[in-house]
Amino acid sequence: MSDPTGFGYAASYPEQMQACLDLFALTERLKDALPLDREADRLILQIAARTTKTYRAVLHLCIKGHGEQATMLNRSMFEDVIVAYWVHLHPDEAVERLKDHRTHTLQLWRDHMSTRGLELGALEDLPDLSDEERNRLDGLFGARGNRGWTGLRNYEMLKSIEGNWGDAEEVRLLGHMHDVHLRHANATLHVSALSLLQPRPSEGNLSLDFYDSAPSERDLPIALLGAFWAYAHMSRLIHPSPAREEIVSLYRERLALFFARPGGDNS
Repeated sequence: MSDPTGFGYAASYPEQMQACLDLFALTERLKDALPLDREADRLILQIAARTTKTYRAVLHLCIKGHGEQATMLNRSMFEDVIVAYWVHLHPDEAVERLKDHRTHTLQLWRDHMSTRGLELGALEDLPDLSDEERNRLDGLFGARGNRGWTGLRNYEMLKSIEGNWGDAEEVRLLGHMHDVHLRHANATLHVSALSLLQPRPSEGNLSLDFYDSAPSERDLPIALLGAFWAYAHMSRLIHPSPAREEIVSLYRERLALFFARPGGDNS
């Protein structure tokens, strides 16, 4: 079957896919002048650059029929957005926290490599930390570095930013994306009872189970919604006016497409 849209497996969702592409095209056109008034602004742009690459990857995966894998990446994009807004609201704390995280991470690398008898290279020159400082960093990030660099869980960051997120409807949608889409992305990312595809009998031999690993349309509308929502909010954060207003306008104009029911009934 021909695909005049070029959207591949996402051809069944042309309006949603086009909205995602139009959003990306708009941000590419507007990307020239981004403010760097604070040290934290550079950190936000670092996060945004990572988000942009992930966004492109999600769209490629959707076109190729890998909606579940795109959903896994959306989990990363959701965290990027929440972290970037937290940094925006807590700039000084964020910069210091990232420096602390780097110090702690390098110390852990030195510990792990030393324990295994590996060459330390530049890690050998790291200054030793006092017991008090090591305990402080372990308290923030976990003794094995198992906590994120902010030292906060996603929900804690979400609650700290929602008062500055937008109007009541956008705050409600923020909670919905966390409680529904992030939960789904987490369940998809990890081996879980919900993420494992159930086998079905082979058409040629009913006594054999068939495990489907082929491209499909599974999870494509979910992945496209998650990507559009996350990238739009990251973009409105980093772009100054009037570019921000253009991004918000496109976002509001197209968002309803992602919640439309099959057959066009969105009542």
